[in-house]
Amino acid sequence: PYMTAGRVNDRAPCVLIFARRNAIVHEKEIFIDGDYPLHLHALQRFIPSGKIPCGSVINNIAGPLKCLKNKAYFDTHPEWFSLDVDGKRTCWRQLCLSNMEMRDEFMRNLEIAIKADNYKGGRKLLSVSQDDKSGPFCFCSNCKALEKKYGHPAGAYYDFLFDLSARFAKKYPEILLCFLAYRDNQTLYPAKCMKKLPANLLPSYAPLGCDFTKPLNYRPTNAIQEDCFRKWASVAEQLHWWSYPAPYPRPILSFPLIANIHRIAENFRLAHQCKVNYAYCQYGAGLYSNYGFNDLRTYLLAQLCRDITLDEKKVISEYAEGCYGKAAPLMLKYIAELEKLEAETKVYMRWNPDVRILPYTTGANLLRWERDFDAMENLVRDDARALLNVRRARYNLDQTLIAKWPWLTPEEIKTAGDLEKLIARAEQTISDDLNDLYRKELRRAPGKYRKMVNGSLKWHRSGLDQFSARARGGKPLPAEFAKYRKLYRILPERNMKALDMDPDAPFGLAVKGRFRSEMPSWFHLRSYDSKRIPNWLNVELSRPFNAKNAEGRLDGKYHYLSLGPVMIEEFSQLRLWAVESSADFCLSQLFDRERPHRLYDLHILIAFAPDKSWVKVAELVVIPLDEDANPAPVKARKDTQDEFV
Repeated sequence: PYMTAGRVNDRAPCVLIFARRNAIVHEKEIFIDGDYPLHLHALQRFIPSGKIPCGSVINNIAGPLKCLKNKAYFDTHPEWFSLDVDGKRTCWRQLCLSNMEMRDEFMRNLEIAIKADNYKGGRKLLSVSQDDKSGPFCFCSNCKALEKKYGHPAGAYYDFLFDLSARFAKKYPEILLCFLAYRDNQTLYPAKCMKKLPANLLPSYAPLGCDFTKPLNYRPTNAIQEDCFRKWASVAEQLHWWSYPAPYPRPILSFPLIANIHRIAENFRLAHQCKVNYAYCQYGAGLYSNYGFNDLRTYLLAQLCRDITLDEKKVISEYAEGCYGKAAPLMLKYIAELEKLEAETKVYMRWNPDVRILPYTTGANLLRWERDFDAMENLVRDDARALLNVRRARYNLDQTLIAKWPWLTPEEIKTAGDLEKLIARAEQTISDDLNDLYRKELRRAPGKYRKMVNGSLKWHRSGLDQFSARARGGKPLPAEFAKYRKLYRILPERNMKALDMDPDAPFGLAVKGRFRSEMPSWFHLRSYDSKRIPNWLNVELSRPFNAKNAEGRLDGKYHYLSLGPVMIEEFSQLRLWAVESSADFCLSQLFDRERPHRLYDLHILIAFAPDKSWVKVAELVVIPLDEDANPAPVKARKDTQDEFV
């Protein structure tokens, strides 16, 4: 085969069986430090700050390798770490890559890792990729000088790579130094002066900023991603590809209503043109989450790795016949319709989309597809395996309908029927899916695997519970909001962590964290635009909110407080920094394409502990105003390029 698929998530043992059958390689076979290879983001794994325990990830930075777990450099050598925009050394970004003493120690620690891996020679990969932090690497004068020399924001990093490459070529000629070609403002594209990379430098192209409704060769939305892919192919002797077959289910665990199947085939054909010989395919959820055709995607990409000339329509049809039984024709019709709608949509779908932003998820379409699935289930009612697979394919439709429930018309709600039955079916699908994936293990060792299944069940339920709580309506708003003809109630979201249960909150859910008195503003509006540089803007609100606003309200009770009017873009979030794990309120579903500059008034429901030990938020009330904003450029915060993946 010209290409090998990277490992799918192996939490469920049967996934490993699938991987073996389809010749999917486990990365432990090819990476040095195979015990922790998922984090190709590696700089502080080799130069540990001492602030992150071994085996942990904090603020997107991984802790040290096991063989380096006793090293802690930030206290003794802060100059080895990034200088931030305020002129302070920080261990929460990258390394100061122009520092030659740091480079020497980095090389020594690489050799410790190679020895600990019991390396005996032969071809292996060693990741020296940047940590998963966006924005400039370092603001020190030497790093900035290297950026100028290379004419590239990653100039200091590229210089660092060339230095390591030269040292390694002499001592370890068969080890390839792997790095991520990643993030628009970092290493997504090579520097113009890089005509040919040394043979031991191996880029892994990771186009996370692409439009996930379209293939990488679709123009104009993915023009930058395709061009960068081809540029790396032209300068690298070998090229790997960090493939994203589908969006991440974040921050709330959710699965957008997409097929993303033809897109996979097109992307693999482009990868073949770029002479890629290894693809690491990361779903964000993994195959153990079979919702929204993740199983079909994984099967298709595994077949394309063996034979890029395959007709994906034939592969899909064969899979559908074996997976959905008598329901296969209707399922193929459903997939084809989703593919057509994805191709036509003008929405630029990011890696972590709100499932409600896709314009074709109208009440009429959702209810029509639900009727189609009723027919599919009826066709396979006597085939337990096919019925489970149909319900797996139905899950993200059910989830989207629950998420869109507050936006349905009274007539559509009447047609949709019993909300509780809909929620119960979605909950049952999650349970049936996990119990099926672990069926043999649960029979063999129920004590060991039941805990694992229950943990996954709780995690998957957390996303559904949030949509369900909002769909059920919650407690009524105070009388002060009765005068508004139209308003929206939005729950907070927390990345990869369930909301806190709170009986005092209108929907029974909230985000609770410590009271941070030192911050000048707890909230700001984050807006993303793929055509803008930088893509993210973090904008202060017209009414800054901080600990001073809490005075007089330190009673532990909820209060609705005004944050002032804002303009909402296609990808806008209100972010709260007043808790350890930041909370977001997604506003994308409110974006008005007919009035893109419309203003919305924000009211946050917030509570403060009497002793200032905690703060919690439970709801955002958004009121559309009958006025538009001045579309003049907004003033961005100085840390506007921060984004967490």
